[in-house]
Amino acid sequence: MYRKGIIPVMFGLALSLLPAATVRADMEAGLVGYWPLNGDGQDASGNNLHGTVSKATPVADRLGYPDSAMSFTGAADCSVNLKDPVELRLTGAMTLAAWVNLKKGNTNNCRIIAKSGGGGARSFSLNIEATSGGVTFPATFQIGTGGGASNMSVLDKKPLATDEWAHMVGIYRPGEVMEVYVNGELRNTNTTSIPATQHTANNLAVLIGNRHAATNCGWNGLIDEARIYGRALSAADVTDLFKYVPTPRLKAWSPKPADGAEGVENPLLEWKPGTTAVLHNVYVGTDPNLTAANLIGPKVALLMHWYAPGLTPGVTYYWRVDEIEADGTTTHTGDVWSFTALPAVAYHPTPADGDNQVALGSTLSWRAGMSATQHKVYFGTSLDAVTQGLPSAEKGTQKELTLAPGMLEAATVYYWRVDEITADGKVQAGPIWAFATFLGVDDFESYTDDEGGRIYETWIDGWTNSTGSTVGNVKAPFAEQTVVHGGKQSMPMDYNNVNAPYYSEAERSWTSQQNWTTDGVDTLVLYVRGRTANANEALYLVVEDSAGKKATVKYADNAVFKATAWAQWKIPLSDVSAAGVNLARVKKLVIGVGNRTNPAKGGAGRLYIDDIRLLRPAPAQP
Repeated sequence: MYRKGIIPVMFGLALSLLPAATVRADMEAGLVGYWPLNGDGQDASGNNLHGTVSKATPVADRLGYPDSAMSFTGAADCSVNLKDPVELRLTGAMTLAAWVNLKKGNTNNCRIIAKSGGGGARSFSLNIEATSGGVTFPATFQIGTGGGASNMSVLDKKPLATDEWAHMVGIYRPGEVMEVYVNGELRNTNTTSIPATQHTANNLAVLIGNRHAATNCGWNGLIDEARIYGRALSAADVTDLFKYVPTPRLKAWSPKPADGAEGVENPLLEWKPGTTAVLHNVYVGTDPNLTAANLIGPKVALLMHWYAPGLTPGVTYYWRVDEIEADGTTTHTGDVWSFTALPAVAYHPTPADGDNQVALGSTLSWRAGMSATQHKVYFGTSLDAVTQGLPSAEKGTQKELTLAPGMLEAATVYYWRVDEITADGKVQAGPIWAFATFLGVDDFESYTDDEGGRIYETWIDGWTNSTGSTVGNVKAPFAEQTVVHGGKQSMPMDYNNVNAPYYSEAERSWTSQQNWTTDGVDTLVLYVRGRTANANEALYLVVEDSAGKKATVKYADNAVFKATAWAQWKIPLSDVSAAGVNLARVKKLVIGVGNRTNPAKGGAGRLYIDDIRLLRPAPAQP
């Protein structure tokens, strides 16, 4: 099902008329994701597209740096899963690149970076492919063209060497050419019927070292320095990337207990070494400012150290490992890590103590204190009842670490505590925690794809208000169901300020006026997320009451348009009422991009909006 009209076509046309951006030919321009594979699946591009490692193990990379590449077994469950974020659904120009080391004797078609599956429509893939008539494996780059398993590919003219490192690059220039490079050399091109766009909306995760729905397509060997670009690299860029040498890791890393860990019982400290480390100085203390007095393990040869004094329940410890090189003098000061020893009382409550954005259907949970076998829970809106353990607040004794209190009241403060009971019947009273629920304005969960329930029928856009906005996806599902802050849906809002009136607005009106003065609420909050391809603009919000009084509030940082993490926008209601708006009679809310009062030609892009709420002040510690 599609929305009928011409605005989506005009939006695409307007984008095509924008002047081409001038970018410096380097390794950072257009970088969507960069996974060094230094023992984990972390994205080093700054876009937070972190992956989850399954069955792959860290090994030394091509330069000999320990734990700086990943080894893949070729099994179907061995991969780094990057999921299916919108940033990786690249339909235009793109580049895939990675260092690889193929194991001798391999007989599989192996995927290096892939967003593809056996039964569904294929998308991009950097891989090796068997040729007919024998087991030779040329480097291969593929893009999906939609329609089942169809794709377009370009293959190297030579087999890929085994048991040695090689740098592979696949490049797609829409409507022009596909290219494959090995070790900085252009090995082959394909210019036949290259599509103007590629298919990536196949709902499949991007995997490093594998593809979906296959038992014989896993990479059999090593992968290092995987990259995805949202542009086609030049030949010079490929050469630079081939010659790039990552900085060696000189500090200790991968601490155990993990940095920030809670509930730690074992005082054994472990870490992974810096590239040049021979010995290690270990510091431990209860203050993050570690000094010479905290040196408990001078010149340790092992990659572990036992904290002999043992751990005091509930205490937070700070520790650091300084790496010493072979000359015995050169030292690389490590990062300060922390962990908290398992306390005797219940801890780590959810909702967190002081949280003022708790959903009405929330379940309470906590972690058990030392030696606890049962838990006595007190809960309610009365601080005195919870503090004194009165029957009105008592919720019973249980073995489970969760409690479902039932549907909560909006914009209300709740108090609770958990007393720990040991096997011998001793009771350890827990701390009192507090949280507040929010008053919902719009969480975008109720919208459907049926007439009368569609998101753009409530949030009016440029199809009606003649601005440059389009609310909702052009075809069902109209509400966004992948890029969400909470729940299952958010509001996608395309903005196009290239043409008059040079600003874009989405607006919601209420039939009955809304009272934003109830239950002590004092803050309006909403969540916003952009895309790296967006044009920077100005973001604003307008609140209007039943008498037509309006207050306009601007978002402080235009960088939100390119941010791929959700940003929380907090607006004090006092700022709205100061403009003369009657908060007891709110009738309309407008989210805008550009400058409504002084319009000027701008750019285009897409924002995501979610979880518009009214908040009480965060409850103070009881």
